[in-house]
Amino acid sequence: MKSKFVTIVCIMVMPLLFTGCVEWYMHKRIGHTRFHIVESDAHNAAGKSLPFLGYKTIMGDGYIVVNLGDYPLDVRWNKQYILVRCFDGNDSETVTRYYIIDQKTRLLGLGPSYELQGYDTEEDFRAAVATLGLDVQEMKYTDNHIPWHLPFF
Repeated sequence: MKSKFVTIVCIMVMPLLFTGCVEWYMHKRIGHTRFHIVESDAHNAAGKSLPFLGYKTIMGDGYIVVNLGDYPLDVRWNKQYILVRCFDGNDSETVTRYYIIDQKTRLLGLGPSYELQGYDTEEDFRAAVATLGLDVQEMKYTDNHIPWHLPFF
């Protein structure tokens, strides 16, 4: 009798435990930051799913979309800054906009704690990177490819 009770409880409780721990969307975390490249519902003309840059908050599930206007092509980062090159979703060779994210600007609060600055030209972007004293080659790198996996916890 006790064995049946334990089995029934396990059958009822296990799904409840795992539904809160499994993330059912594809994503790739950018280093040890709160930023992720996340698969979106948007598709380009060829039918390929387009990624977005998301910010994982301390409270709640899911991501806050970082409003870049376009889609992340590749990302470089260090402990304080994230550099993002964006494309329009169709031509992955043409960079349409550049961003610098300072992730250490605000440490208090439950909302996003970062500052986003956008640049229309590569020259302006490179000048801003130089002003910050960043060596792009020393930063970690990832592209917008999201490998398939089913993450737990």
